Amino acid sequence: MNKISLFRVIPLAGLLIWAFSAKTPTLAQCVVADTSVQVAVNGSREPAQQSNEVEIDTPKNCNRNRSVSTSRQIQVGGTDPVVQKRRSRHQINSSEESDSNQSGSSVVIPVEVQLDVHNTADTVSRPERDQTQRRRR
Repeated sequence: MNKISLFRVIPLAGLLIWAFSAKTPTLAQCVVADTSVQVAVNGSREPAQQSNEVEIDTPKNCNRNRSVSTSRQIQVGGTDPVVQKRRSRHQINSSEESDSNQSGSSVVIPVEVQLDVHNTADTVSRPERDQTQRRRR
């Protein structure tokens, strides 16, 4: 078993922190984060139609601004086909005049989760469910 001594790691970490903080200028860039979760759990025989269209418009050099979007679409139960559509548009500009030493390209963080689960239990006829549906009619 190869053990690394803390006495070796701590000086190395300190050296790296000093090296990067002393030599690297800070870039106050623009950040765009877009998170989408689409979930369908049902008994439909058709696969869910899930779409996520994201448009991001940022200048070449951008600083000191951000845009964040989070969405969830969740369908649980039933036997009808599921359609989940999402459109998201981010338009971002620098918050101040760009200084070539303090701007850079935008940081874009897209997160997209699409989950389609066939639940056979939704297709089984249950007496209590059938009675409830008959009463509503």
